[in-house]
Amino acid sequence: QSLLAIPMWILFECGVVIGALYSRDDEDENEDDEEESAAKD
Repeated sequence: QSLLAIPMWILFECGVVIGALYSRDDEDENEDDEEESAAKD
């Protein structure tokens, strides 16, 4: 049971970290777009 649980847990943790990095990059891009839009107006 543990032999199956440990790799699943590791994959889950990797997914959480990658998801956090990916969503943070999206937020940065959105902020840049908003700043550019404000500068054009």
